[in-house]
Amino acid sequence: MKNRIDRSDFDEVLSEFKTESDRGSALIAASAIEDLLENLARKRLLDCKASNSLFSGFNSPLGTFSSKAIICRSLGLIAEDEFSDIEVIRKIRNEFGHNWKGLNFETQKIRGLTMNLEWFGPLNEEEKSRARDRFNYLVALLLSTLSSRVDAVDPIESDLA
Repeated sequence: MKNRIDRSDFDEVLSEFKTESDRGSALIAASAIEDLLENLARKRLLDCKASNSLFSGFNSPLGTFSSKAIICRSLGLIAEDEFSDIEVIRKIRNEFGHNWKGLNFETQKIRGLTMNLEWFGPLNEEEKSRARDRFNYLVALLLSTLSSRVDAVDPIESDLA
């Protein structure tokens, strides 16, 4: 089973992410965000075998990054702007994951995707920022926000469980 990120892993993930190559940082960021989305969605599902089968196993309906983002948005666990940014990060991850040659954050396709992300760095630096800067600021914010939200959401309970 895949390791799941939690609040205690935040500093380690952020440190690893910031020191990685462009490809490595995109893959680490997407993996950490995907884990947090799964943790968040699981908070709104019963802790049972049926719920577990949604996330793992052959053809699991919530087994992809995309499906985890969609379910979290549909359940109101993430905002529309967060969902949009997560979708861009997923596309960036796919570019790095499926193309092995010559990609970085300044490559036209990656830069174009990255420029669709919200700017959360210092206002006076946005104009001179690089695509990787934009990506780094947003990912740090998303990791922090999603980690906090996982901690804040109460798990669902049922008398039928």
